[in-house]
Amino acid sequence: MWLKITDLKAGYGGKEVLHGIDLDVAEGEIVALIGPNGAGKSTTLRTVTGLTAASTGSVTFRGEDITSRSTGWLVKRGLVLCPEARELFPGMTVLENLRLGSYAVRIASQEYDRRLEHVYEMFPKLADRQNQLAGSLSGGEQQMLAIGRALMSEPQLLLLDEPSLGLAPMLVTQMFELITTINARGVSVLLVEQNAVASLDIAHRGYVIEAGRIVGHDDAKKLATDPRVREAYLGGV
Repeated sequence: MWLKITDLKAGYGGKEVLHGIDLDVAEGEIVALIGPNGAGKSTTLRTVTGLTAASTGSVTFRGEDITSRSTGWLVKRGLVLCPEARELFPGMTVLENLRLGSYAVRIASQEYDRRLEHVYEMFPKLADRQNQLAGSLSGGEQQMLAIGRALMSEPQLLLLDEPSLGLAPMLVTQMFELITTINARGVSVLLVEQNAVASLDIAHRGYVIEAGRIVGHDDAKKLATDPRVREAYLGGV
């Protein structure tokens, strides 16, 4: 497995939030992690990427134990988080924010230019606004910038935390189309989303998390038709 999480436990301030998570992502997959607010979805991503310390359990990436490794170390090995809050630098330009995405991997100028061209090809609006301050962009444009910054490191596994949050319905559709495009270009994806319908529609497999525990796991299409999942997360549709 590309990513394998085994019996992972973690929390904050002495309070355990994850109670033994088991989850994996194969090379080339989109895997969706769905569940209610406060279930531990974002904490799972933060623990995988070293932003939250694991208390027990293990995380391996491409066969290597990465449990509690630093975020910068992981980026160099191709595992990158695009956070829920985007965490852009609003007082810096679009181009400056994108440049930061390649900082940890220390690439040559020619390679930097190639990656930047690739991001601009995927997000033409960012090219048009490259000298504009990130803080002046619309919500959709800021999300494009956050993902574009993550792509500047050319991840092999991209962790996306609520990429459609706060976007207009038309932009939500475009965002999920973009995720499938990224995956088609060879990037595996672990997707955390409140929009369970759209997530399972593009995912290969899915996991359901409740109160820090995985309570369901199956092929995405099977999960989408599971009566319990439909009632709890898909509005009973």
